Amino acid sequence: MEPAFTVVICTWKRIESFPWQIANLLSQTRRDFRVFVWNNNGPEAGRLEKLVAAANRDIYSPDGRPLNIKIHHSPQNVAGWGRFYAVRDEMVTGPVVFLDDDLLLAPDGLDTLMKFYKERVLAGRWAWNLNHPRAFFPRRTRCKPGQTADFIGTGGMVMDPELLQQDWFYDKRPVEIGRQIDKFLVPGPVDRLAEDLWVSVMARDAGYTLIATPEVCVTVIDGHNQSDTTGAMPGKQRLYEWIQDRKQAKAG
Repeated sequence: MEPAFTVVICTWKRIESFPWQIANLLSQTRRDFRVFVWNNNGPEAGRLEKLVAAANRDIYSPDGRPLNIKIHHSPQNVAGWGRFYAVRDEMVTGPVVFLDDDLLLAPDGLDTLMKFYKERVLAGRWAWNLNHPRAFFPRRTRCKPGQTADFIGTGGMVMDPELLQQDWFYDKRPVEIGRQIDKFLVPGPVDRLAEDLWVSVMARDAGYTLIATPEVCVTVIDGHNQSDTTGAMPGKQRLYEWIQDRKQAKAG
């Protein structure tokens, strides 16, 4: 039976989290999905493969079925952009759920997200209205479930992946703040941790609707968050200004 949707997980320094990640996915009320893991920590490839294989074999599954898991080991740390490359390169169709490796889903978390899925929609629990044409953070307000939003964080998001199959989604990125390696634009200091802002803005420009969902997961705090160790907010602010400047120039 073909899976109804795809779950994409990005990982960096939480290789050891995958046994509980797999246990969490096995306990979901919906099991009709496949899993794609994008590993930004190439040197840990062997250990990740062993942990995932052992956990998928040994952890109790209510229906007796292991997870359908595929892992890609990236030669470069492309941060959260890896989740988009995974969808593009695997030519994923149908609903896509993005998770981070520090998120613990409620038992009905995936079921809740899927109830919000529609074509040309991004839906997620980390949803905000920005309330300012140039300031990304200071005036933003959290959206209530069901409200439309300006911005949605990728961790705990479900979306129609058609947007991610378009060349322009990647080509429009500010090349001067990254560096091209093979077919990946390795994020620079501005957009490194701003893939959520980019997909939110590009989706809205493409006519997608952004919708807030209820809380479906909690974050495990362990000090390994890339946004904590490298500082995401200044980069998001600079990228937001870059986007708005180019919109103004185009309009003028």
